[in-house]
Amino acid sequence: MSARRSRPRGAVLALVLSLGACRPSPAGPAETAVAPVELTLRTSTGAELEFSQLRGRVVLVALLGTYDAMSQASLESLGRLHRHRTDVTVIAVLAQQGARALLDAFAAAADAPYPVGVDPTERLIAGSTGLGRVEAVPTFLALTTDGRAVARHVGYPTEAQLVALCDRALAASPPAPTEATPLFGRPAPRSSP
Repeated sequence: MSARRSRPRGAVLALVLSLGACRPSPAGPAETAVAPVELTLRTSTGAELEFSQLRGRVVLVALLGTYDAMSQASLESLGRLHRHRTDVTVIAVLAQQGARALLDAFAAAADAPYPVGVDPTERLIAGSTGLGRVEAVPTFLALTTDGRAVARHVGYPTEAQLVALCDRALAASPPAPTEATPLFGRPAPRSSP
């Protein structure tokens, strides 16, 4: 009889401990990157997606686990952000061992309107990319328009927290380059070497 009573307590204790471990981190930069993130993903469509191709746009990277309920629950908020923030590129990355084998099934089940991919080299899991070490899933990182990771959130985010991450990356981005206009509509004279 006492064994029956301890089972629910054990389950409740496990649930409380797992939820405590998944509390969100502050939306501030955990480790502001100096260099742009260099990473190539294989997407569920079979295409390669290089982060260097995304320069000029704020990027929200969602590091997810196929097994994680909070990762799966965040997909809907990511979809809304993708639809409403046209100035932000959203990318979901499966950050777990063996992710390559699970990519197609996860992407089909998620039916995400944004790219879902994996790092085929698994450097991401090893922590040897500009995104830093993946301590837990889900983790959300915001990259500036020049590709630097400047804001991080660990755990299930509210939509306001996702927007705040994107806004921080936008604020930390360098100003957009402007094209020099010639004086009076004529090309500027070239100097001789």
